[in-house]
Amino acid sequence: MRQRVIQVLSVTVAVALGAWLWMWSGDDDAGRGVQGGPLFEFTGDEVVSLEIRRPDGVSTLERRGEGWTLTGLVTDLVDPERLEPVLAQIVGGHGDPVIAGTEPDERRYGFGGDDSLELVFHLADGQRRRLALGDANPVTERVYASGAGRSAVFAVGGGLYAAAARLPDSVRLPRLLPELSLADLDSLHVARRGDDALPFARLDDGRWWLRPPGGLESLVGKASLYHERYQDRRRDDHGAAWVLADVRRLRNLVFRATDTDVVAFPVPGQDSPAALAEAGLAPPYRGTVLFARGAETWRLDFGEEQVDERSFVPVLRRGTLVVTRGEALHPLEGPLSGFLDLGALSFRTEDADSLWIDEPNRPLLWGTKAADQQARRRERQSVWDAVIPPGWNLTFGPETTANHLADIQTHLDRLECLEVMHPVMGSPLLPEQRWRVRAAYAGGRLAEVWLGRLATDGRAAAWDPSDGKVVTVPEEILLTLRNLRGDLRAE
Repeated sequence: MRQRVIQVLSVTVAVALGAWLWMWSGDDDAGRGVQGGPLFEFTGDEVVSLEIRRPDGVSTLERRGEGWTLTGLVTDLVDPERLEPVLAQIVGGHGDPVIAGTEPDERRYGFGGDDSLELVFHLADGQRRRLALGDANPVTERVYASGAGRSAVFAVGGGLYAAAARLPDSVRLPRLLPELSLADLDSLHVARRGDDALPFARLDDGRWWLRPPGGLESLVGKASLYHERYQDRRRDDHGAAWVLADVRRLRNLVFRATDTDVVAFPVPGQDSPAALAEAGLAPPYRGTVLFARGAETWRLDFGEEQVDERSFVPVLRRGTLVVTRGEALHPLEGPLSGFLDLGALSFRTEDADSLWIDEPNRPLLWGTKAADQQARRRERQSVWDAVIPPGWNLTFGPETTANHLADIQTHLDRLECLEVMHPVMGSPLLPEQRWRVRAAYAGGRLAEVWLGRLATDGRAAAWDPSDGKVVTVPEEILLTLRNLRGDLRAE
């Protein structure tokens, strides 16, 4: 009889113990995970927002469509590609068994202290989960934690703590702005302390133009002389004078604004009026606003360059202070003329559908744009296809010739105008060693220029037969054109 009583008591104790453990592991019970194990029963995909609570304030990461926003103590851009793995690491973390005799959030373990941290996860189903982190155990180097459905204090690994402690800076956008190119914009502004802002716009011809704040009268030097003698790079639009902008300068500006690394995130409070004034941000030294077509507007305000061992610049990114490398500021520097298209050619061969380069008595290099240029770029191949003129053969094969087309296109588009000459309606070039460059564009437009040496003094020059424009150019382009003779051979 006694043995049967013992068996009944054993079963009763086992059932009670099982029920007790079940209660501890239930979602709504503070006893979950008494023996240690996974911290949470949800995944990072279920998190719609995350509060990062510290003694000095709260920052909130909130899911918005395909991206995230950061507001609160810190307001800044978020890189979702950096956030997702951090979120997965924390949510998927494990905790040690609870420490017997402890209560949740006991201050002796560092909770609520100067270095404490609390994460509050808001889930898609409306539930909330929390994880508080306190001091590190000086012996085991494990970090004390509370919450996560547990009824007492427990410990987590240093890796999980480090991932949580680096929030939100570790998931802020590590470049100045999200990936953009000039092709994504329809206008942009460059602000200059103590001077007028420079407004740029892509007009109806698809090209980029600058409206000089002081009109054409504000142009000086080569720019003034060019626009006085030639009209091919200026236009009137709604009563305002516009001059053709240097697209390479604008591309570099956008590239630096979107690809330059952020090297530091100053702690909150370092953006006081006095601190901003010391950094050259009150008012900003330079600034740019990028107006994306049908999308967001992006603003950057730059302070003055700080040079120690390296060059750094404080920047207000949509009003939030970050520090970036000095090269982001450089495309915004310089006089107005540095933003103008003052190259030797009035057209850009990179925009052409077809390109022909000939000597007076023989073809040298012909090509057309590839049908799928993006595919060629992905394969790191030239976007040009070689064209074989009648009666000729390629000397080096189509791929090598396509590369030569890409090289010469770059040379022509970067060809510098050294001096602006008076127009000449008849060819001013010596008849020997002349080269004709023609480019065809969508809509049937054809551009043409001749390169060679001036009959008057032998200097290298470019001549446009459409308006008689003459500009001198560097000597190297003539050697480059002469070398093209090897690309074709007669049948």
